[in-house]
Amino acid sequence: MSSCAWAACLRPLPSFTLGPFQELLLEFESAMQRREQELQLRANDMSKVVLTHELKVKLLNKELQALREAGAQATERLQKAETEQVELERKLRGHAQELQDLEAVKDARIKELEGKLHSAQLARRRAEDSCRRK
Repeated sequence: MSSCAWAACLRPLPSFTLGPFQELLLEFESAMQRREQELQLRANDMSKVVLTHELKVKLLNKELQALREAGAQATERLQKAETEQVELERKLRGHAQELQDLEAVKDARIKELEGKLHSAQLARRRAEDSCRRK
């Protein structure tokens, strides 16, 4: 029998008085019911706490997975950027060498033209000197 059924059996009929044993049984039954209710409330509270923690774990696992994916993508982008940097540095060195070569050609051409100018100026002076002498 359940605890409620026992209580029904132990309840006196209106015309009878309860004996001390029956009173003790009723008090015990009442105390047991209160204790069962308290324990049920505690169990419900604990279940809520467990569910809350399980939900937090699930959310943290999702966040962890998202962070792992973001980290992997960041690593991949970094490697790609480093590869591009190496390629750009190689091109930059090539362009710098090209500029040095062009500067050397320019300087040589300037010297050549300055030499021709100097020769032309000397030739003109000689021609002027020769025209004056005549």
